[in-house]
Amino acid sequence: MRNDRGLTLVELLVAIAIAGMLMAAAMAAVTSMAQADKISQRTESVANPIGDIKNLLSADIANARGYRPTAKGFEMQTLCSIDGRYMELRHLPCTVAYEVQEIAGQKWLIRIQSDSDNAKPYKELVSRHVVEIAVAESANKQTDDNAQPVRAASTQSRWQRIPPAMTLKIKPDTNDRPTDLVIQTR
Repeated sequence: MRNDRGLTLVELLVAIAIAGMLMAAAMAAVTSMAQADKISQRTESVANPIGDIKNLLSADIANARGYRPTAKGFEMQTLCSIDGRYMELRHLPCTVAYEVQEIAGQKWLIRIQSDSDNAKPYKELVSRHVVEIAVAESANKQTDDNAQPVRAASTQSRWQRIPPAMTLKIKPDTNDRPTDLVIQTR
């Protein structure tokens, strides 16, 4: 007669393997739901596109060392970059460009991130219906109606220091007048 008091080693290993597979499946589901939620929060924020643009720009400009105007917008050297796999901020050196491009007949503001560990730049759509974005020179930290956008003299203009406050002129296609965003950098 056998004494059945407990589990054999094989039964215990099988139970552990099944539990591990269930935990891995649950983690994959939770991770994909979290990533989908972050993406949907970005894409559903059409109600206040200027506020969302300001939040993203503020995160990039806060750690920026320099910027330069380009033909379609501007780019900056910064430490704040987005991990494309998890949509989370991380602090590694990178170059971030904001430019306006036409996609399927509509103008979009696009954020392009190039860093040393990615061979291919990471691109993300920031907001649609933006016709123009430029850094404007302003004498004071307040919005200046006479501030003129800084244009790139060539495709390889020099890097400029980040001023204490940056005024970004954003022109949505719905308004004739550009919107000025004043972002405190220091």
